[in-house]
Amino acid sequence: MRGSLSSEGLSDAAVAVDSGDRTKGWDMTAVVERVQTLWGSTVQFLREVRVELKKVTWPKRNEIIGSTAVVIVASFVVSFFLGFVDLVLQKVLALVIR
Repeated sequence: MRGSLSSEGLSDAAVAVDSGDRTKGWDMTAVVERVQTLWGSTVQFLREVRVELKKVTWPKRNEIIGSTAVVIVASFVVSFFLGFVDLVLQKVLALVIR
């Protein structure tokens, strides 16, 4: 049944029910009101996002460069460690299989 869209925000008056009675159509005023409500709430949300983004303390260039360097160095350390463990396990398994 197609008339169960009220959980999505459309009122029952705005949804045509597929019950064989094709004379009942869309109530355009309810649809227009719903679209206006959605548009208004979207615009309000975007205004609030803009206000909140102005409050953010963004990191300085030096902080970003330092953090990036730490991530790169940590990635190399972990990759060398995992490569070493892989090499050791490879040698151990080769001895066990023989």
